[in-house]
Amino acid sequence: IVIVIVIVITHLSSIVHYLSRRLGSHSFLTLTDDFKIFEEEASIPTQILKEGERSSYIRTHSIHTVAIELTSNEEFFIATILDVIDHLQRGKIVDYEPQSVEVRIAGGWVRDKLLGLTNYDVDIAIDSLSGVNFAKIIQNYLKEIHPEEVHKVGVIAANPNQSKHLETATMIVNGIECDFCNLRAEEGYTASSRIPNARFGSPLEDAHRRDFTVNSLFFNLRTKLVEDWTGRGLADLLENRRLVTPMDPFITFLDDPLRALRAIRFSIRFGFSLDEKLRQAITSKKIHNALSVKVSRERIGKELEGCLSGKGANAVKALKLIGELDMSDCVFSFPSERSVDVELIGKAENAERMLDAWRISSLYMDHVQVIKTAYKFDSRLETLLDSRLLTISAYVLPFRKLTYYDRKLREVSVVEFMIRESIKFKNKDVREVVILMENVDIFCELFKQGELRREDTGMLLRKTKGLWVTCLFLAGILEQSIKKAQLIYKRIADMNLDLFWKNRPLLDGRALGQTLGLPKGPIIGIFLEEQVRWTLLNPTGTKEESLENLQNFQKHFESKRQLEGGSRKEQLKRAHKE
Repeated sequence: IVIVIVIVITHLSSIVHYLSRRLGSHSFLTLTDDFKIFEEEASIPTQILKEGERSSYIRTHSIHTVAIELTSNEEFFIATILDVIDHLQRGKIVDYEPQSVEVRIAGGWVRDKLLGLTNYDVDIAIDSLSGVNFAKIIQNYLKEIHPEEVHKVGVIAANPNQSKHLETATMIVNGIECDFCNLRAEEGYTASSRIPNARFGSPLEDAHRRDFTVNSLFFNLRTKLVEDWTGRGLADLLENRRLVTPMDPFITFLDDPLRALRAIRFSIRFGFSLDEKLRQAITSKKIHNALSVKVSRERIGKELEGCLSGKGANAVKALKLIGELDMSDCVFSFPSERSVDVELIGKAENAERMLDAWRISSLYMDHVQVIKTAYKFDSRLETLLDSRLLTISAYVLPFRKLTYYDRKLREVSVVEFMIRESIKFKNKDVREVVILMENVDIFCELFKQGELRREDTGMLLRKTKGLWVTCLFLAGILEQSIKKAQLIYKRIADMNLDLFWKNRPLLDGRALGQTLGLPKGPIIGIFLEEQVRWTLLNPTGTKEESLENLQNFQKHFESKRQLEGGSRKEQLKRAHKE
């Protein structure tokens, strides 16, 4: 008897899985010894609305009856899938034996439909076939019935770094892009990987392996009912408006730490609060360490980008929440080399610890929000100001003066490392953030001038080009004076300097070289800069007048060079200084 009991307990999950298939829709599926749920209990009365009917439908936010509005394309899609299932069951699909299959739409599509939102990503979950096999069955069906609608089946291999834990098939059906995958249960993760040990599962098991209860809902195509197998997904979505994990949040995030960042993205996008236990799990150092070990920096950067500029994103709120959850260190990680003088962080911003610098970063987000509110009333300013870049740069602003020595003993900006290596943003982002960090303190000098000096201001704008407005308001954040930044912006516009950086020189480098007999090389740059300075002081000057000035400059430059001597490099340095 003891041996039999041990065998039953050891294989309990497989036995339940087998019984669930044999007993059909009235079967129960066990997650724990005392937890049983019937399909009837999971199924929620669902009103199917036709396209355009939602506006006349009074939403009750009831978890006991819900409504889903289907577009005509979605109705046609569902009808096609049901016809495929019917043909498969009756043995009319070429190369496939007759069999029954239950098909559900899972996750985000169901969530968004219940919220009255549009979602074009349809994830199909199948109970007894792999996603690839079911997609090929649809393909075979379409070849016979609607050959003009046949599309290729794409196969995406399991890739945990892209949040693909199992092989998935992709296919366009009736104009809708679909991902196909079987229902699955996960039996644990390895310590250093996000790849779960997975097998075919039941809808109950599949729902409980998902990241959040609001993403664990299904729409059964046969019954046309929403299914809530966790028993709380609808309540968390429609009533509580809260992110909760189906299982223990600490285990959920330890298994797949990227879910911590995804929680931030969903919280901001939908206005969901974070469950207290979930919040405690996210702040755990073990979760932060797991994020560094299990998740690639590219995937972290992609998830962060979704928080900053994705659908329903709010960059300020997202970065403040990252700071609030003590995740700044693991998202914007420091170089592994120990050549960074962390004490300088405190000295740079009158703080004593690194943690204080991240707190300052969060405070800077409040200033960014003020700026964003202000530029809404100035369409020209809104065009010139890069809101996304301003937000990212303001968050790493306390670290702008920090450098470290890489393995080749080159001095590198810590901020550059953060953007390039920690979050793997594009090279364009790296270059632009570095330009802002290098020039923001120079822009701060403008705040101390009574009257703006046209020449210096114009050269600074020419140096920062299209980033000058963003850099100016970044300086306003440092100076804690957004109003002064707005005033300086207006002065620059009144001086007709706002677009000066776009002006082409009266004489380009080739013309300068030929006219003045200059050799190729850095010396051309010196004369181009002199021409720009003269143009700033003489905005109505002609090409002839500019050339005359350059000829006088050339005489002065050559006499100084002969008088002071030295190497060509030293002469160029002196010329730049002058």
